[in-house]
Parts: sequence; structure tokens; C-alpha cells
Amino acid sequence: MFNKPLSQVFACLVITKDNYHMQKKEIRRLRLKEWFKDKTLPPKEKSYLSQLMSGRASFGEKAARRIEQTYGMPEGYLDAEYAEQPGVSPPHAGLTSNQLELLQIFSAFPEDEQRQIISELKQKKESMEDLIARWIAAQKCRRA
Repeated sequence: MFNKPLSQVFACLVITKDNYHMQKKEIRRLRLKEWFKDKTLPPKEKSYLSQLMSGRASFGEKAARRIEQTYGMPEGYLDAEYAEQPGVSPPHAGLTSNQLELLQIFSAFPEDEQRQIISELKQKKESMEDLIARWIAAQKCRRA
């Protein structure tokens, strides 16, 4: 799938001030997921809301304000970062900055690409674990 190492692929997608709107859409997506995490999606908009939460549908200003109003969210709720709301912990509390960056980048990909990336990362992890196991075995043989 990729001709370059994954690190280079991800490096070109780092979120910067230049793609502020992508950040806004990601915040809205995460906040919408958070809002509905313990609620049933309304049947009449289940498909649309699912598309917004998965990043498959455009999540602009107009849509955000309408959803806030329709579902009783405070005004600006979908745009507010967790740091702006006292006492609210982000769902990613405890993750390192590298892990957060990886999640932001990863979520920008369509679902089928995400599955492919996961598969490639699993293969890479298995190769690394195999290499380490062989190195440990070689070290044990040297000591014996």
C-alpha cells in the first residue's frame, strides 16, 4: 500500500496551524462521539451522525450548530476543547504526545485505510517481537 515507511507517511500529515479546519472537524467529531457515547443515536439521523463521528461526512459550522440545538447541547459544545471546560477530562487522558499525534493523524484516514494501517502495524510489531525473541535466545546461548 505505501511505498514509503509509515513514519514518513505520518510525518507529512502532522496537524499544523495551516490545517486548522481539520483540527476543528476532529474536535467536533470527538465531542459528538463523547455526547452520544451513553445515548442511543436517534433513528432519523443515525446514519448521518455515524458518518460525522467516523469522519466520512463533512462536519462544518452550520451542521455543528444545528446538532447542538437539536440535541440540547450547550452552544459551542462541539467546538470546545476539553481544556476549556473545567472538570471535564478528555477521553485521551494519560496518552503520550506521540500517541495523541498518532491518533489525530490516524483518524484523518478513511476506515478502510485505517484497517490497512492497523494490519501493517501489527505485522511490523510481530516482526519486531520476533527479532527481539531471537536476540534474547542468542544471548542465552552465548551465556550457556
